[in-house]
Parts: sequence; structure tokens; C-alpha cells
Amino acid sequence: IRYNDIVRDFESISHLIEIRTKRSAWFGGVGTLSKHLFGTMDENDAIRYSNAIQVIEKDQTKLSKLIKQNILVTTSTISSFKDTLNKININEQQLNSAIDTLMHAQQNSTLLSDNLLQRSKLNEILNVLESSLLTLSFKLQDIINAIMFSKSNILYPSIITPKQLFSELVDNYRFLADYHQFPISLSLDNIYTLMNVSEIATYYNNNKIVFVLKVPLVDSKDYHLYHSIPYPVIISNKTYATIIPSTKYIAITRNRNHYCKLNSLISCKVIYNLNYICENIDAYSSSRSPICESEIISKALNSVPNVCKTNFLGGHLDILQPLSNNRWVFVITEPYKLSIDCQDQPSTEIIIVGTGIINLPIHCVAFYKDSRLIPKYSKIIKFQPIIVNFNLLNDSCCNSVTLYKTKLPLLN
Repeated sequence: IRYNDIVRDFESISHLIEIRTKRSAWFGGVGTLSKHLFGTMDENDAIRYSNAIQVIEKDQTKLSKLIKQNILVTTSTISSFKDTLNKININEQQLNSAIDTLMHAQQNSTLLSDNLLQRSKLNEILNVLESSLLTLSFKLQDIINAIMFSKSNILYPSIITPKQLFSELVDNYRFLADYHQFPISLSLDNIYTLMNVSEIATYYNNNKIVFVLKVPLVDSKDYHLYHSIPYPVIISNKTYATIIPSTKYIAITRNRNHYCKLNSLISCKVIYNLNYICENIDAYSSSRSPICESEIISKALNSVPNVCKTNFLGGHLDILQPLSNNRWVFVITEPYKLSIDCQDQPSTEIIIVGTGIINLPIHCVAFYKDSRLIPKYSKIIKFQPIIVNFNLLNDSCCNSVTLYKTKLPLLN
């Protein structure tokens, strides 16, 4: 039965390591073939990691050099791999020894003791064989579980435990470049969060199934993230002026000397609902390559910056845009009643018109036409408000004189 279990388990992963030509395989130089199983990887990464494993297997003193290349081959995993091979070799030796003993007993057995002696030796061989099958079955099951968990981006404990990973990172953190750091403080309490924002890739190369844990390293500079939302300012009935954003999101350093532009946060990873980790973002100098948002955030201005684009809008507007901290910005041409229901309090109604911001407590719900405004987060995000000294309606870009010279687009 145990043998049949092993055959079944092996068949479940044999297609992953079978050597045959497929589109899913990578072909490198002469004599190399790597097969991608799961995760975000390319052939160059696989070859680089495989070479690193071979280097560490031969000389662990090379570990610091590899870490400077942002590669950490965990010695505990290599030791576990060698321990597995040793157990299999020991079982093989025990089985061979038992078989040799049985053959020797057959050559020297007498008629009287033949049956009893051979039965005893045969039972010994069967016990050794069963032990070997159990060991092989457990190891094979671990491999299957590790591969399937990695498909869901979960690091299986038989590969490396969270505590082992923490120890490996602590022991080798000092070798990282000064401009690289972990996205959160390195502690045992934070190791699960660090694993959640990491990526797992699996591939087969050089008779090894390799599990790669991609732990994100971030720049030592902190950036404040802003969402650029056009806020129309009413000039007269059904006429508005607004500044057009140059990017949907802008991240700017604390000293406001550098900024990054982002059109989406989909590819970014979130930690604690407050911090984002984003890859491959170019940083620009606020003084050399300014944009509208960087000028408004970083400078004390008396007028709209020249790099900003403005526009006039005309027509009937009915807009509700959610912000953070349970707030909504509204741009409404016609007056309308907003009904607010709060827990253990009587319902209230307010009239909203023009432009403004609605701020709802966590225990309240607001109703506007067919929409419901429901607070989602009780945790308040504290931020420094941006102070501007110019009035858009008094600026030459958007005053009534400029409005009369402009062909107004109508929005209905």
C-alpha cells in the first residue's frame, strides 16, 4: 500500500521534472535546461540562482559576496537537503546489509533451521524496506506540498520555517548595500508580514527543485504618497475652473527634493494599509524637472505655477469622489438633500451644493440619490495638509477675463 502511495505521489509531480521540449521550458547555453514551475522568473534569474547554489555548496564563505548581489542562499535549507540525502543513503545501506545477511544465511543454513532463519531474515529486510518507503513517502509528500503551496505564494515550512528565515536574514543583513533596506523593521513579529509581501518562484534545474523567495528591498528614502484629484472651483452658476492633474499619483520625499509619478497602485504592495511598495519607479528632481503637483507641494506660491494646465468646465455636474479617512469630495450644480443616519442618534439632513467635502463618522451612513456613503475604516491616516496661498479665481489663468476669452466645453 505504501509503495502504491509513493507511485501515486510521484506521478503527481513527475510531469514537472520530466526532461522534454516544451514551450514552458527555458533553454540556455549548451548542456543547460531549466523548467519554470510557478512564480515570476526568467531564464537569466534561474541560471543566476542555480550558480549561486553551486557556489555555496562548495564554499559558504562566498555568502557575503552573493548577498551584495541581493542573493541569499540559506544554509539551513542546504543542510536540510543534505540531511535528506544522508537519510536516503543510510536506508539504502541498511537495506543492502540486510539483503547480504539473508544471502549469507541461505548459503550456510541447515535443513532443520532453514525455514525459521530465512523467515527471520526476510522479516528484517521487510522492516528495513518499510522504513525506507516511509522516509521516501514523507519526503515526496513534502515536495508535493511545497510545490503546491508555492503556487499560492505560500512558503511551506519544510523548505524553511519563519524562525529560520528570520535568523538567516538577521545573520546576513549587514552585507546589504547602504541604499537597500527591508520595507519594515526586521523582527520576529514582522517576519510574517515580510513573507506576505514577498514572492515565491519555483523551478527545476540541475536535478534540483529550487524555491526562490523574493524579499522586496526598498530605497532608504521615504516618500509621501498623494492622490491627484481635480477639484473644480465654481465661478458662476454652472461654470467651474480646475487644475488638470499631470499624474494620478505623486510620491514625494520628506525634503520634497525628489518625486515619482504613478498612474496606478495596482502593481504596488500594501503593508498595514498605510505603506506602499512599488517597483521600477523613476525618481525626478523637483527643481530640475518640476511638474504641477511637485511645484504646489514643495513651494510657497502666490499664483498658479506655469507648468500647471487649467481648464474651464460648464454644465450640470453631479460628482461624488471618495477620499481617504471616510471623506468624499462633491461637485454638485443643483442643491440636493443629503440624509445621514447615525447609530443611536436621530437622522439628520443637510443641503449640499457647489463644491465641498463630506466627512462621515465611522458609525454613520449617508444617502445621496441612489448612492450610499458608508465609512470603511476606523483607523485615521494623519497627514500634513498642503497650504497654498493663491486663489484660483483671482489668478490670470482662471479669472473672469480669461473665461470670457475661452470657448467653454459643456458637460451634461
